[in-house]
Amino acid sequence: MKLKLLILFLVMCTQLSAQTRPSYALDRNLDSVPYPHTISVKTDALAYGLLIFNVAAEIDIAPYWSFNLPIHYSGLNYFSSTTKFRVFSVQPEVRYWTPGVKGLFYGAHLGLTYFNIAVNGAYRYQDTQRRRPALGGGVAIGYRRAFKRNPRWFVEFSAGIGIYDVHYEKFINERNGRQASSDIHTTYFGPDQLRVSFGYSFDWHKPKTHEK
Repeated sequence: MKLKLLILFLVMCTQLSAQTRPSYALDRNLDSVPYPHTISVKTDALAYGLLIFNVAAEIDIAPYWSFNLPIHYSGLNYFSSTTKFRVFSVQPEVRYWTPGVKGLFYGAHLGLTYFNIAVNGAYRYQDTQRRRPALGGGVAIGYRRAFKRNPRWFVEFSAGIGIYDVHYEKFINERNGRQASSDIHTTYFGPDQLRVSFGYSFDWHKPKTHEK
């Protein structure tokens, strides 16, 4: 039970970023062909509370569709070797932006997370041999809102749920602690994304206009 709570904490915190389509992009005529493509660069504010450094990039791939790729990393201890939340996580996601509600999107994603977690308890938990990350995927919903003063800047909120195959090892939570259990296997089902992100969007391709 404790491990599942830790995994829940892991996937929620490593995916805490929010993404919002700016109004200048939302107000465009997406039904027109060709349409202006945009790239968004953003960072997850909530993850920094756990000293998890992160960046995400999103690119339009078709009218109403985009591809988002967030990367989260932390290799730090929290003031002692018995408290740490070390992760490397990626969660590529395809999104559909609803034409009826500006800024609302639905997503489907894959997830991969390497982890090394200790919360000052008896054990430290780590993916098996540092070669078997948690693997899975899920679905998400989110909303993006642009800032009025400069609509290229935005804030985005998203939440998701997923299922993951997890292999891990337990170690005594002390410096160079011995292994207590090896290759434990479990399946995690639950929240895997909760994000509040700030970002900036810019055009990477503008449609050519033909003068008559």
